[in-house]
Amino acid sequence: MNDNDKPARDMNEFSAAESETAETARQEELNPAAGNEESGVEMAAETPSSEGKAALSSEEALQRELEEMRRRLEEQERESRENRDLFLRTMADLENFRRRARQEKEEIRQRANQELLSELLPVLDDFERAVNAAQQTRNFDALCEGVSMILRKMQDLLAKHGVEPIEAVGKPFNPALHEAVLQTPASDQYPPGTVVAEIRKGYTLNGKLLRASLVNVAKEETDKPNENSQA
Repeated sequence: MNDNDKPARDMNEFSAAESETAETARQEELNPAAGNEESGVEMAAETPSSEGKAALSSEEALQRELEEMRRRLEEQERESRENRDLFLRTMADLENFRRRARQEKEEIRQRANQELLSELLPVLDDFERAVNAAQQTRNFDALCEGVSMILRKMQDLLAKHGVEPIEAVGKPFNPALHEAVLQTPASDQYPPGTVVAEIRKGYTLNGKLLRASLVNVAKEETDKPNENSQA
């Protein structure tokens, strides 16, 4: 083939390619789904990669959630141990406080008893001296005077510590202060319900009953003589 035939050949090839392109375009116009199928294949090829990324992201989120739950659990366990230790320390402190309170109360009671007993010892000394003097002198009047002085000293000592005698004779019977052990018919001097005599003296301590008085109470006579029968 000579050079003069080359332009004709190129023209023919160009015409054939143009015809093929036109045919392809015409086929796509007649069947547009073919192009979509090819695009779908390409998208389907990309889908596994997207699903893998989503699965990886979900796994990472789950791992972070587990780590957060583990951290919270450890924190709660730590707080629980701290609260338990605090409770045990508080109970120990409370028990120590109770023990100290009991000890202090007992010490106060012992000191109070010691002070009272130390003040009673001089009264005991006076009794011993009075008895010795009475044995030597055989003087009854001196003995009575000495005992009376000791009694007043004892009463003053009791009053110093808040102990006061309860008034009973001639007073209305008071069950909060008096205990009736005898009854006597009432009279003009002692109407019914009045204390006639005091058998044992009662005392109060700082205004509160220490010991009730044992008393004899006047009662109203129920068996009075019948005036009509006497007439």
